[in-house]
Amino acid sequence: MDMGGSRSAGKAGKGSRKAAEPQGEYHARSANEIAKEIKRMEEQMFQHARDLEFEQAAALRDQIQRLRSELIES
Repeated sequence: MDMGGSRSAGKAGKGSRKAAEPQGEYHARSANEIAKEIKRMEEQMFQHARDLEFEQAAALRDQIQRLRSELIES
C-alpha cells in the first residue's frame, strides 16, 4: 500500500507559512525584555524538574541558552 499520498500535491506558494512560524512582523527585543523572559523560563524549567518532567525542562534549558546567546549578541 502506497502512503505517499499523505502530502498535498500542490506546491506552497510565496508567503506560505509553516505552522510554527510566528505571524506578523519580527519584533526586536530589548536586552531587558530578553532577561525577563530568561528569568520566567528558568522558573518554569525548575518547576518542570521538580515535577520530574525532564523533557520539558530540557527543552526550556535549550531555549534559555538560545536567548542568552541573543542577549550576548545584542
